Amino acid sequence: MSIEKLNVAIEYCIAECMQAANPLACLASFCLRLRELHQLDEAEIWAVDVSVRHILKSIMVPHLSSAVRV
Repeated sequence: MSIEKLNVAIEYCIAECMQAANPLACLASFCLRLRELHQLDEAEIWAVDVSVRHILKSIMVPHLSSAVRV
């Protein structure tokens, strides 16, 4: 498993997800593309998925909670 390859995949995925209307749907699509390219194995794709979800949660939850305040 190449850490550099995983980091690049995570960075690209975060960039795409942040511009998407539905970040989780974008993440699912990104992981599907990774599977189709056969450049990462299933454990590496899972690592990308979990990492991106964690990063999105840390970015989106504070953003969403401030938007909900009355």
